[in-house]
Amino acid sequence: MTSACPLTALPHVHFCAARGVDHTQCCRAAGVQQQCLMFCDQTPDTTNQLTLQHLGCLDGFEGMKDCFVEHALTEYYRTKQAALEHYQRIQIN
Repeated sequence: MTSACPLTALPHVHFCAARGVDHTQCCRAAGVQQQCLMFCDQTPDTTNQLTLQHLGCLDGFEGMKDCFVEHALTEYYRTKQAALEHYQRIQIN
């Protein structure tokens, strides 16, 4: 029995990791190669065909991942801060 995800699932996993956001600016700053920046834009209307030629983009995966994580953490803390402020307003009233 194998636990590996099929290659066809990779675009879905990548989209989910990027949270459907365009991280191109962050990826550029992180040093992701120009030909790999297409993987940083994961907006819903964007489609990318993965080929063996993109194997070289694996070198830039850490930079991409850092951008995805940074965005997710920022989004999390903004939501948490908004909830805290809402709770504090309720307590005051």
